Amino acid sequence: MKLIKKYKYLITTILIFLIIMLVIIIKINLNKDKELNIDNEIFSYENDDKVKEETSEYKVDIKGAITNPGVYIGTDNTRVIDVIDMAGGLLESSDITVINLSKKVFDEMVIIIYTKEEVEKMLNGEEINYDNIITDKEILFPDIKNDAVIEGETSTGNNEIIEGENKIEEISIVNINTASIDELDSLPGIGSSKAQNIIDYRNINGKFGSIEEILNVNGIGTAIYEQIKAYITV
Repeated sequence: MKLIKKYKYLITTILIFLIIMLVIIIKINLNKDKELNIDNEIFSYENDDKVKEETSEYKVDIKGAITNPGVYIGTDNTRVIDVIDMAGGLLESSDITVINLSKKVFDEMVIIIYTKEEVEKMLNGEEINYDNIITDKEILFPDIKNDAVIEGETSTGNNEIIEGENKIEEISIVNINTASIDELDSLPGIGSSKAQNIIDYRNINGKFGSIEEILNVNGIGTAIYEQIKAYITV
């Protein structure tokens, strides 16, 4: 007891020091845990954003010789063949020789599955007319681009088939200020009706100042312009 009383101040000081050190160690550990939790939350948010980016949803419209035509939802890893499966598979009349089944889908993609008869008609240079619904006054629906066709084998809009290097109908550069109705008709997506509209516009408004001005012609929208801009001049 005498020894304890003699060194009580020293013992008290040591105990206080130990308590202070313990508190400091606890605080350091708590701060580390907080930093770790913040880092984990940031990492989790970053991963969530990456997952969202990697799993973007795309709406794809499939039509034609398919069991259940309609709009289906795909992701970055969805291929044309997957959308065909979603739509219940092909009809017996379908012909997928011009379709790229392995192509990845994208938002607002249009897939048209042609029939054997339609492909045969296109190979023979005949037009497939269901792309447009036409009244006496105007075209209600523009040409539909088939985003699933094999590049280099088919064109878009007027469904013209190209086999290897032998194109059924060669398209030359057309001057829209001087071209005849037949020359205008040879452009992809331009039929005789639109060709006449171009000539009527030219007669009323004078010569086109630029190829972009053709967008002012009745029945010619952005989709058709994208198809023909490489083949026209003023």
